[in-house]
Amino acid sequence: MCRCCSRVAGDRRGIVCCRSERSVGDGQRTRPSPLPGETGNTVQVSVDAKQLPDGSFQGRFTLVNHPADGSRPGVVQGYVSCMVVIGNTANITGVSTSGFVPFFGDTTGQGMALTIVDGGDSGPDLFSLEAGFAPVPHPIFPCQPAHSPPVVAEGGNFVVRS
Repeated sequence: MCRCCSRVAGDRRGIVCCRSERSVGDGQRTRPSPLPGETGNTVQVSVDAKQLPDGSFQGRFTLVNHPADGSRPGVVQGYVSCMVVIGNTANITGVSTSGFVPFFGDTTGQGMALTIVDGGDSGPDLFSLEAGFAPVPHPIFPCQPAHSPPVVAEGGNFVVRS
């Protein structure tokens, strides 16, 4: 069930909300993980973000990457530090406050980028992820788009409003 943020009437700041988990693949049909080298994995994304009247950002994200082989999943949780909404697309960046990803370790303090495309009632929702720790450490700049191929989200519903 998606719980969307409210906004003040006339406020034109962007809002992206979704409390339900988004998944890529269901164990029987798989889609590539948006992270390089992880084909067959299932990725769940939960994000709730908005821009406040003072221009600051509020929100949280959770990413869970379930390996296709059933080994320990990678989990990253953090806060939203920047968001840009253009039409039905949101670029969201943030910083991990906790998490562990196999082969990379503790993700605390690492930058993350998420790009979400709200397909509305007529098309699929899409998302892309970029982690500042993978495949090699690199910076994540405020409000940058995620530089990975977009994947179709199955289940749940992303809502992007500007």
